[in-house]
Amino acid sequence: MEIRTGAVVRSRAGHDKGDLLFVCGFSDGMALVIDGKSRRSEKPKRKNLRHLAVVAEQVPGISERMAAGEKVLAAEIRKTLSAMAEGEQE
Repeated sequence: MEIRTGAVVRSRAGHDKGDLLFVCGFSDGMALVIDGKSRRSEKPKRKNLRHLAVVAEQVPGISERMAAGEKVLAAEIRKTLSAMAEGEQE
């Protein structure tokens, strides 16, 4: 699967290994990812594409707004990612 803006990915390497993240853009061949806690949309983390695995290509509502360049609240990001993480554990 191709990584696109608004996709939910899992980190496969680094300090955030195993965490779910949203892709909010791209810069110099690297993905810009946010988690709504330590990494918000104001200061995204640059992550090598090889270190990411796609979990969901789109999340209704949030992905479309991210792709359009609209602001998404950190609380929305946190709630969505935590719900997805709980759903995977069941």
